[in-house]
Amino acid sequence: MDKQNSFSLKTLPKLQEKDSVTVAVDFEEKTITFYRNGESLGEGIPLPESLSDKTLFPSIAIRNMPFTLVPTSGEDVFLPEGFTYIQEYEGKVQGPQAPANREECEVLMMVGFPSCGKTTWVKKYIAEHPRPAFQHPGDVLHLEANE
Repeated sequence: MDKQNSFSLKTLPKLQEKDSVTVAVDFEEKTITFYRNGESLGEGIPLPESLSDKTLFPSIAIRNMPFTLVPTSGEDVFLPEGFTYIQEYEGKVQGPQAPANREECEVLMMVGFPSCGKTTWVKKYIAEHPRPAFQHPGDVLHLEANE
């Protein structure tokens, strides 16, 4: 992604109480566009090529700010023209199923000093013990603000 079309959170005004944020994913153009109170926050940023053929699951990361998720249409809810709500998207797929009981659950939590080999060990362990439910949070792509 070149610098001219890059997305930077540092250039955006901080969210205020009662602000409404809309995230619109264009699966044909493979872009993500952000809106604040119905106004576009800039040109859509391209989805990384590594995600172009992957199933995407929405997630929200909020710090020190209460929020309300509005996943469906309604009064005073902004929906960009040409987009649909995720519940109404015909191409959606079912995500991984939760274990039926606690006995089926397995969690690995690595604790250690920075750069001591935790990530290397986890990646090796997952490769040697392939299971569809194993996920390594460090492998999740994060859209980071440009410096």
